[in-house]
Amino acid sequence: MCSSDLAADLGGRITRLAVWRGRMRVRVGAREYLLTQGLGVQEELGAGPGMLRLLPRPPVWRAPPPPRVLTFGEPIDVEAMWSPNPRATLANRASRWKVQLARDEAFRDLVASDTVPVATTSFTGRQLAPGTYHLRVVALDLQRFESAASPVAHIEVTAPSVLPEIGRAHV
Repeated sequence: MCSSDLAADLGGRITRLAVWRGRMRVRVGAREYLLTQGLGVQEELGAGPGMLRLLPRPPVWRAPPPPRVLTFGEPIDVEAMWSPNPRATLANRASRWKVQLARDEAFRDLVASDTVPVATTSFTGRQLAPGTYHLRVVALDLQRFESAASPVAHIEVTAPSVLPEIGRAHV
């Protein structure tokens, strides 16, 4: 199975290809090559072959958000902290982070999606109502190549509910 990213500029002249897992066959004009996991390339229309590059390493959780948070019904803040990947080198170091909070595991129903400076390694989900949330962080390099996402942190914000008494015997 291949896990990859394909991004093009608005004019369609520059395309960034990245493979996080597996491999992808790339064809540009008469050239064809195999792009393997952990590598990316930027191809420009009319230019020579793009240079292969190491993708940034995904961040690691230093203090993931709690999996369950109890509230009395009011919105609540939830915090998390991550660190750069200890296996990152100068060639695949992050220059920014993309932090995403969503209501679904596929990250289609985003609550927040922010790009933050590399010095920022924490996130606070503000005023989260009861429900299920998913949080991930992606490393970005200077040319906007993305790492694979961090492991997804699942957060359940729950509120107790008062149920009516049923069938209580009177003595």
